[in-house]
Amino acid sequence: MMENATLALLGSFTTPSNSRPSLKSLRYYFHVAVTLLSIVGISGNSIVVLVLVFHRHLRKKLTTVLILNQSVVDLTCSVLLLITYAYEAESPIKKYLTHADKVACLLLDAKLLLFCSLNASNLCLVVITMERYLMIVHPIKHRNWITKMRLVAMATAGWLLGWIWNAAPTIPYVWIAKRKCIAFRWPDKELQSTFGVVYTVGTFLLPVFFIVFAYSHMLIVLRKRSSQVGDVTNNVKKLSSAQMNLTKTMVVVTVVFLLCWTPNQIYYLLYNLGFKLRLGSPSWLVTQYLCFINCCFNPFVYAYKYEGVKAVLKKKLCSQKNSSNRQPPTLSNESPNV
Repeated sequence: MMENATLALLGSFTTPSNSRPSLKSLRYYFHVAVTLLSIVGISGNSIVVLVLVFHRHLRKKLTTVLILNQSVVDLTCSVLLLITYAYEAESPIKKYLTHADKVACLLLDAKLLLFCSLNASNLCLVVITMERYLMIVHPIKHRNWITKMRLVAMATAGWLLGWIWNAAPTIPYVWIAKRKCIAFRWPDKELQSTFGVVYTVGTFLLPVFFIVFAYSHMLIVLRKRSSQVGDVTNNVKKLSSAQMNLTKTMVVVTVVFLLCWTPNQIYYLLYNLGFKLRLGSPSWLVTQYLCFINCCFNPFVYAYKYEGVKAVLKKKLCSQKNSSNRQPPTLSNESPNV
């Protein structure tokens, strides 16, 4: 999300002298909290990725492709979150002189890598919603059209669109001037307002509209099917149970996404429309931290709700517990008779 690049200018905001120590303390605690959160995200997403990759019964499922992709993009976000804010906390570049410094200005100071990945994560969630919608509402089309290669293509499109949508308006407005990194100095308010509306609609409102519509329609279809009376084989029951579990899991993931991203998107839209809000304020940092929580929280949803991951983790924990409870054979203190 390109708006957060403006935090690179946080130190240049004009604030009263007596408020600067508190602002510095706020930034310090924010960096600490982000670091801890990123470590949690890296650990959780890594575990989910390993479970999905190294367990054959999960790996051979079509839907695993998209869950694995979502976990990989969230893992990427967590890693870039740690790198980006570790760089910002240390501020290693004082004067931007070389081409490498210019690259650092764009990728790290302007946080292009991080927020491209966060946008990709959101669009990959839309891709999962599309697959779930076809599975529930149009099962015949899903069976005839969905293949592993097409799911890979859909996931790749989510990555590419997330990066292009964020990079296209970011690169022209990040530059070096007087050996300093300048991020998002808009030439006029009208352009900034237009950008804010277009960006928020494309990044947040359209995906949210589709997600809400899709899951609402899925809920209506599932209720109609549950009211139908007929003979259902055990295989169909089992399939329906598995698909229902995955769909419920993704509903929880979607709700978390909405809760985490809505405050930030509203704040940023109002800021671009000219309301007296400041990027870098405590309120802004809270909304930004919520966005970061989103990519780090999903592994816990999978571990708690998704039966595939839940069963593997439960089995691993039980086996470790059983092995730790095994008592080694006691050795007699008596010396053997010679």
